[in-house]
Amino acid sequence: MSGLNGKTPESTKLYQMDFWSATQALVSLTDAAAPGTNVALPDVVVAGLPAGATVVRATAFFKFRIMENTNGAANKLQDAQNIQVQKGGAGGYSTGIALVDDLLGIEGSTRESGDVLMGNTDLAAKVTGNDTYNFQWTAALVDAANLNFNDVQTGLRVWYFV
Repeated sequence: MSGLNGKTPESTKLYQMDFWSATQALVSLTDAAAPGTNVALPDVVVAGLPAGATVVRATAFFKFRIMENTNGAANKLQDAQNIQVQKGGAGGYSTGIALVDDLLGIEGSTRESGDVLMGNTDLAAKVTGNDTYNFQWTAALVDAANLNFNDVQTGLRVWYFV
């Protein structure tokens, strides 16, 4: 079985750890950005995986305390977008959370409680061990300026064995 270094799943106990970024006060998406504009999100530092750990699965999180539409008109994401992850500032980004067109709809001039968006894409090829992982929101664009996310954190859930 790939990724188990010759061990069988029956002889391998999987462990899991969550890693979170520092809190970023504001992520603001606008309707004026050129399609394809990427918005930087907080980095996640993975530290504390034991020596010899082999990562077999990793998934991404995007957490926000409040979502706020500062426009009088209803608002939502415009077109498909992604929250992506890369290792240590190099190697290119991989999609961790796919965001579909019209997601995160909110009425005009409204604030709503936040949530956690969880990816189901396996990032184990990118998240290979202790390191800093960069996050970005790709092609960020909304119907009406501005859609704000307050008190944002990004995260990684890592499954591994030793």
